[in-house]
Amino acid sequence: MKKVAIAHLKGGVGKTTTAVTLAHLAAAEGYKTLLLDLDAQGSAGYILRVDTAHTTTAKAVARAKKRLADFIISTDYPNLSVLPGALSFRKLPQMLADYQDDNDPFRAIFRRLGKGYDLLLVDAPAGLTYESEAILKAVDLVVAPVVPTPLAMHSFSILRDFMQEKTAHKKGQPTQLIGFYAMVDRRRKLHRETVAEAIWPIVVPNSSAVERMTTERKPLGELRRPGPALPAYRALWAEMKDALTPL
Repeated sequence: MKKVAIAHLKGGVGKTTTAVTLAHLAAAEGYKTLLLDLDAQGSAGYILRVDTAHTTTAKAVARAKKRLADFIISTDYPNLSVLPGALSFRKLPQMLADYQDDNDPFRAIFRRLGKGYDLLLVDAPAGLTYESEAILKAVDLVVAPVVPTPLAMHSFSILRDFMQEKTAHKKGQPTQLIGFYAMVDRRRKLHRETVAEAIWPIVVPNSSAVERMTTERKPLGELRRPGPALPAYRALWAEMKDALTPL
């Protein structure tokens, strides 16, 4: 099983819509995929129309309880399941610090959840906390959406340097990092100039279709008119598969 986190220091950069879109693309290709929503708002589960009446608790996640997998919910899409977020997840950083004796608590969490899956994809919370540090150490790959502005690019560089420091000596290979331009509005000069520097090949445009994911509550690939963002996400998924070979 390969483990991927969609992460960034900043909120509002499209992490959840990216996570849902990539999870759906993976599942559509036949990879048995689990989307782990660590957002207290439970946005990924909302988009995927899962029943969140009986979600798990932060305590169950932090302690990696055996019954944790019982809270995984199948979606309407073949090969795609989700462990929905819950309001109590806002307490996860402190609980993880309190309950775990080692410095890699997500190993046990992923072991409980990942049996039988090809890909575990984490919608990680924003910021750098004990929780996010533990996620970065436990996954094989981090995918970071970056809005083409100086502050967002600076935040990405902080994330990159933090990962290099914290994951360089992890068991196995260091965690890989893929950045891509997100929410790009080519009408804005700053966006055009930043993207023209071509640090990354993947450019996901600012798109009403991505916004409609939250109103129609469907993955991007299931919308009637997915727009130009979908080919960009397909290219991102192809880059991820190359990085995760063999998947």
